[in-house]
Amino acid sequence: MRRGKKSTKTSASPLSCKLLVVAVIVASAGCSTIGGAKSGPSFLERVPYVRDIPYLKKSPPPLHTFALPKDEKYFDPSYLGSVEKGEAAYKQGNYITALHEFYGLANTGDPSAQYALGLMFAYGQGVPRDAMQARYWLERAATRGNADAQYQFASLLWQGTWLKRDSQNALYWYKAAAKQDHADAAFFLAQLYLKGSNEKGLRHPIKMDQPRARDWMELAARNGHVAAMHNLALIYQFGAGVPVNLAQAQYWFSQAARKDESEIAYDYARFHQIQASPWYDPERALYWLEIAALNGNQDANRELLAQRKLVETGRNSLALFGAPLATQKRSALRRILHQQGGIPLSEPDQQWFDSYDARGIWAMADRLLVGYVLASEKVAALQYRLPSADSPALLAKVRQRLQARHGEPNRDGTQVLIDGIYNEWQLEDTRIVLSKGPEHSLFVSYYVEPAWSAMLSEQLRQRNEAPVGKALVEVY
Repeated sequence: MRRGKKSTKTSASPLSCKLLVVAVIVASAGCSTIGGAKSGPSFLERVPYVRDIPYLKKSPPPLHTFALPKDEKYFDPSYLGSVEKGEAAYKQGNYITALHEFYGLANTGDPSAQYALGLMFAYGQGVPRDAMQARYWLERAATRGNADAQYQFASLLWQGTWLKRDSQNALYWYKAAAKQDHADAAFFLAQLYLKGSNEKGLRHPIKMDQPRARDWMELAARNGHVAAMHNLALIYQFGAGVPVNLAQAQYWFSQAARKDESEIAYDYARFHQIQASPWYDPERALYWLEIAALNGNQDANRELLAQRKLVETGRNSLALFGAPLATQKRSALRRILHQQGGIPLSEPDQQWFDSYDARGIWAMADRLLVGYVLASEKVAALQYRLPSADSPALLAKVRQRLQARHGEPNRDGTQVLIDGIYNEWQLEDTRIVLSKGPEHSLFVSYYVEPAWSAMLSEQLRQRNEAPVGKALVEVY
């Protein structure tokens, strides 16, 4: 039996803001069902804080007689009732019958019946709202270990809208419920530690504690709380109080995204847009952007066109290191090259070319030069240098490798060397050239359009002369 008001979603860019916004959206709506009540041992005998509550020593307040069925043949004061029948009546909206079924059991100490009765009085279902009745029955059920009652009672005390606010007591009951794997309670505690709280009535302010927030968030997520799954994915993606763990982020995104929530789908799409990540996948990103847009996410709607173009480019682009060259940017390709074993020799941000010791990437090559467009940081060209190019066996091996991947060359200069070119392959947006350079070195070059032309134009504008980039070997 869940009650609560739904909050309106707002967008925020910083991670902390995003986590808190997602948290607030669901926490206010999350309550527990009558059917989900969990029984357990009495708290009265082992928890000093509860034992000191004088209210529990009082007798139950009298039940409203006008709330009972008018036909007395349906009401027997000795009838204990049935939780199952009460739940069935409640679901059908027959609150009077539900009240009849719950009341007898509640008086005998049944925590599920006490919880149900407390909720009915708390929210005026079939009876007038009655704070005294609601508090009595919810508190009774909570002290007998009913996790749903603990959470609901804590929420009413924390909100203080019509029960007297008691933040410290509420915090106690939130923790009691969370320790019984109550997802909503654990999620609420995760919010508190994620941002900290100086709520009036607390004995001590709650300091921001991201590792503890992660622990509560994970407990909630493992018990099926969708917003907790979403938050946990973001925590691992951005390393909020924990080391970045993209594998965990991927797992929790995949769990949360099954619910077709626009915010989750949008963030999952962004996750698949992270270059240099094992989960970089423009097509998956497009899929989740479309899901988010269909569910009303305006950010996703604005990004759809660009993502579709990116996917189309990627389908027709040469892929190296698992990603299309035409879609790579400088920072992402640098990370990939480092992971592949490239040793940076020079990586100047304000110049066109990076250079690497390439032996860890390709055993036959000793150098790799990578050119970028300064304005867009897109990849314009790559060139491997292979020493000992006079070796016919090396030349044949490299040519066979390129032919196996890209077919017969468009330009074959094997017999007659023309402009130093042995072979040339023209792909959709990339030209591959196998050529001979100074000192008998062999070069394998990749020229990516339109970025290559853009880089040459930048060089012309800056130098006002023929661009050195036209022949990459001049940069070595």
